[in-house]
Amino acid sequence: MSEEVQIACNQEYYVAKIYGCHDFRHMMEAFGFEVGKKIVALKDADGKLTFSVEGCKRNCTFPKSYLSNLSLVSASDPQCQERIIEELDTVRVALFQTKESYPTTLFGGNASVRYENSTVNVTCLPQVDYIYGDDYANKRFRNLVLAEKTDVFVAVIDFHKLETELVPVVQLMDLGVKIVLVIRGYCDENEDGLHVDLNKMSKYMGIPIALYNEMDETGESREEVMHTIMSAYAGDNSDMRYVHVNYGRQVERHIRMIRRELEGKKGYDFNASSRYMAISLLEEDRIVHSFNTPCHSCNTVKCFVKRHSAVLGKQYNNHVYYVLKQARRSYIDGLLSKVTGVRKSQWNSEKADSVLLHKTWGFPLFLLIIAAIFCATFELGRFPMEWISNGIASFSESLRMSMPGAFGSFVADGLVGGIGAVLALLPNILIFYLLIGILENSGYMSRASYCVDGFMRKLGLQGKSLVPMVLGFGCSIPAIMSARHIESKKDRILATLTIPFLPCAARVPVCLLLVSAFFPKFPALIMFIVYLVGMLLAIAFAKIYSKTLLKNNEYPYVIELASYRKPTLFISLSYMWNRTWEYLKRISGIVVLGAIVVWALAYFPQNVENREDASVVEASVETSTLAKVGMFVEPVFRPLGFDWKMSVEAISGFAGKELAVSTMSMLNRTGEESVDAEGGNANGAVAALAFVFFMLICFPCLGATSAIRKVSGFKWAALSAGVSIVLAWIVAFGVYQIGVLL
Repeated sequence: MSEEVQIACNQEYYVAKIYGCHDFRHMMEAFGFEVGKKIVALKDADGKLTFSVEGCKRNCTFPKSYLSNLSLVSASDPQCQERIIEELDTVRVALFQTKESYPTTLFGGNASVRYENSTVNVTCLPQVDYIYGDDYANKRFRNLVLAEKTDVFVAVIDFHKLETELVPVVQLMDLGVKIVLVIRGYCDENEDGLHVDLNKMSKYMGIPIALYNEMDETGESREEVMHTIMSAYAGDNSDMRYVHVNYGRQVERHIRMIRRELEGKKGYDFNASSRYMAISLLEEDRIVHSFNTPCHSCNTVKCFVKRHSAVLGKQYNNHVYYVLKQARRSYIDGLLSKVTGVRKSQWNSEKADSVLLHKTWGFPLFLLIIAAIFCATFELGRFPMEWISNGIASFSESLRMSMPGAFGSFVADGLVGGIGAVLALLPNILIFYLLIGILENSGYMSRASYCVDGFMRKLGLQGKSLVPMVLGFGCSIPAIMSARHIESKKDRILATLTIPFLPCAARVPVCLLLVSAFFPKFPALIMFIVYLVGMLLAIAFAKIYSKTLLKNNEYPYVIELASYRKPTLFISLSYMWNRTWEYLKRISGIVVLGAIVVWALAYFPQNVENREDASVVEASVETSTLAKVGMFVEPVFRPLGFDWKMSVEAISGFAGKELAVSTMSMLNRTGEESVDAEGGNANGAVAALAFVFFMLICFPCLGATSAIRKVSGFKWAALSAGVSIVLAWIVAFGVYQIGVLL
């Protein structure tokens, strides 16, 4: 094959397969290149190859870059026929889904599957909602599409989200490649009122469509999908045509002019569709520009495209990117209007929207729903959290009694204590993400974005930032990572800088532990005040950032309202598990490692005699390495009312607030009286309240800062961490000093 065979002059080769877009394959067929045909390389000069083709009177010459989409086998290879058959029996499939889609079980996570006599090699493309964009996932998606050899693209979309999930499919249609549409969750008597004629839809789009049921245990739906993929690969599917979006007379005229300019320039010999390249250049796609860089006429073409883009911008009074985006949206709307019938139940959807999207009651109703989620999370999670904490405490104590010495303390206090701090948080995390998953699955979250859009725009944010900010109450890390889908760079950065101020679930145990101990008469009021302060700070800094560092122009933002649907247990549990697993993966290592380090610092040097005596253990902690570290940093925190223990707990919270809980349990495991004593040494309840505010405002964890760095860059991650530490110190200082005076 071409990547394995060095093309040499006067050597014979067989054509095993032709990849690339429809235009490229059609052009190569016009040259006489067909599977099984013998060709002879005659000349290699000036970056071009000349071949003679069996059965053709004229030789053909084309750029060497075309070889990247040709699979050739040397005729001198004794196994050349077997290699051709092997190549034909190997189907390269690129699978893609949108960001919010749960992973499909279509190929069972396998990179290669056998079907009949063929091998299907599967490449999973990054999950994106829109192919264009500067995010890493979008860039990698386009790079794989342009650079990799692919026979068939398979798009897995949900029936209930046709309007939104067809967007990347429509974009890919301009590439002129073979696409198969796999639709999940289709039901003729669908409860959201939609009845879609899939046969008509397939003919309009020129794309074969197959239905797939993730819960099907018989394998029939998978068989249907595989059959559709193989028929598309073989070119036997009658529905397959090469259709593209009509962007309007003016835009199409400029696209044609850019295509002619590209095709007429030396060095612009692309295997990808020139139409796709022209559209991508109009959209200022950096990946396509990077493909053009080697060409000596690159700057000429860029200037040419820029002139056409400026003309279109004046004609439409908008950037070409938004003109093309709106045209794709119009195409999808028109397509669905032709193939979709609305049943009576659609009236129920409109009636629900009249309440949920009400100008007056919509926003308060959203706040009520979110408040109900928080109440359910804390109330339902309180009991299993106590059971897990008590169980771990009993287990740790039994280990400590059965394994005396350093090893027993390491296992009981270090390992079990560190892991237990994470496990105790699981009930609240699971319940929170389950309830959020139900809201998203029901179609409400897009409506919530609409309700808060006006309010958030006053803060410099947009409604699309709502979902990441709501997730921030669960865990800042997945919340920050989910902000990647915000198209505007400044809005994306602003969201990542705002999310860390929101009180995440990891901060809750710290607050509950101290609030319950020092404010037993009115813990709910204190927790409400703590949450309110966090939200007010998030609002204030969003406003400050949007008016200073991140001044932004208004971008058109179309809120896409998903169809109402009955939340399914499978999808909701999948959402809960995926979010929770992401949370555990990111924090468990830090917590366990941090707990071991804290244990070692608190244990050594240790007087091992009479370890069962609590007073001896307390005295040994007071003389440990950790105590020396705490006393060294205590002057920084002394104005806040913190003693050395609270100073260590505050610093350990930098790695993760869960680690602060673990550190508190290890430093104060000699009994509740030690907690009270610590509180007495630190001016009791006032110092505890200052500590709660410090932990609330200070950046959540190193993982969250790392997530900001990945999404927005190192500069913004450093700014977020620095501002939060300074602000946390100032607020805690004010709380303590005012509290002492009162």
